[in-house]
Amino acid sequence: MTKRFHARSWFSAALLGAACAFTVLPVAGCGLKEGMENALEVNKDIKDEFGVMASVNFNKTNGKTNVKVELSEAPEGDTKEIKAKVEGIVRKHFPDVDEVDVKM
Repeated sequence: MTKRFHARSWFSAALLGAACAFTVLPVAGCGLKEGMENALEVNKDIKDEFGVMASVNFNKTNGKTNVKVELSEAPEGDTKEIKAKVEGIVRKHFPDVDEVDVKM
């Protein structure tokens, strides 16, 4: 009887875990999809504005959104102005961003 109870407990725990996973994954996936679409839009706008490719990474942790942008090469012009324009592009597509890090 102990083995039967143990098997049922394991099976119940597995079912509960699977139910939680299928409930949480679609919700987490929505934010990921939106973030990826925003990152692609940022990359496109940077290419249109400066003519260089960019690597755009975003991280959402504990309600904070951080976006890191690394340009493939430094565009011509003032570095501070370029960083400010890139930050403006990021904030256009990620309106709730907390921190923007731009590297050239």
